[in-house]
Amino acid sequence: MRHGWLVLTLSLLVLAAPAEAQVKAGTTTASAGTVVATLSWQAGDIFAEHPSLRILRAGAVAFDGALEEECRLCAQLGDARHALTVRDLDGDGDPEILVDTYTGGAHCCVVTPIFRWTGSGYRKLTGYFGNVGYSLDDLDNDGRPEFVTADDSFAYAFTAYAFSAFPLLILDYGTDRSGRTALRDVSAGYRGMIEAEAADYRREIPKYRSDDPRGVIAAYVADLYRLGRKHRADAYLRSALKHGLLRSSEKGPDPVWPTGRKYVRELKRFLRKHGYLG
Repeated sequence: MRHGWLVLTLSLLVLAAPAEAQVKAGTTTASAGTVVATLSWQAGDIFAEHPSLRILRAGAVAFDGALEEECRLCAQLGDARHALTVRDLDGDGDPEILVDTYTGGAHCCVVTPIFRWTGSGYRKLTGYFGNVGYSLDDLDNDGRPEFVTADDSFAYAFTAYAFSAFPLLILDYGTDRSGRTALRDVSAGYRGMIEAEAADYRREIPKYRSDDPRGVIAAYVADLYRLGRKHRADAYLRSALKHGLLRSSEKGPDPVWPTGRKYVRELKRFLRKHGYLG
C-alpha cells in the first residue's frame, strides 16, 4: 500500500534531531545539455532553509531567485542533497528544473515547483504531493517520465493517518485542454497497475480488522470504481457492513470518522467528488 514513504522518512528525521542545527548551508548542481541548475540553501535546525535557485543556459543566467518568492510554501528542503532534478518531462528536448521542497510537520507536505523554458524565460508550475511524495518513471517507455504518486486526499478522510491508504495516482506533465502547462491525471491508462493495487488492498484488509480497516477499504473500493466494477464495489461494501468491518475502533459514542451505513454514504459522496465514481 502507499502510505507516504517520503514523509515517513522526514518524520523520523524530525523525531531524531536534537535541538542544535542539523543542516549546514550548502549547494548542489545538476545539468542536462547546456542547462545548468544550482540549488543553494541556508542552515536549518532540522531542514535546509530559504532555498534559492540559479539556472544557466549556455553560460548565461536565465533565472536567479529565492524559491519563497516563487512559492510561499517552498521555504524548506527535506532532503537538500537530492532535492534538485534537471530532466526533460515533455519530450521537447529542453529540460525542466524541479525542486522538491517540504513544508514541515509530521504529515505534510511535499511541494515541487517545476520550471519550464518558454523561449524568453522560465515559467513555473507547482506540484503538490502532500504526504506521499512521488517518483519519476517512464512507465510507457516513450521517453517522457510520469509522476507516480498516490491520492493524498484520502489522508484522514475515513480513519487516522496510520490506517489510511492512498490509491495510485499517475500524472503526466504537459498541456491541458486549454493549452496551459499542467499535471494531468492519466491513471486510467494504467489499468494493470490499478488492478494489481486493488488486489493488494483486498489482501491487506483482513490484517487491519483488529485495528481499523476503513482506510484500506476506502482505497480498495476507489480502485474498483476506477476499474468500472461498480457492482463488485457495492457488493463488497454491503458485505463489509454485514461483517462489522465498518465499525469504529474509537471509544465513546461520537466517533471522529463515519461508521456503518453513514460510512458507505460518505465514502460514495467522497469518491464522486474526487472523480472515482461517476
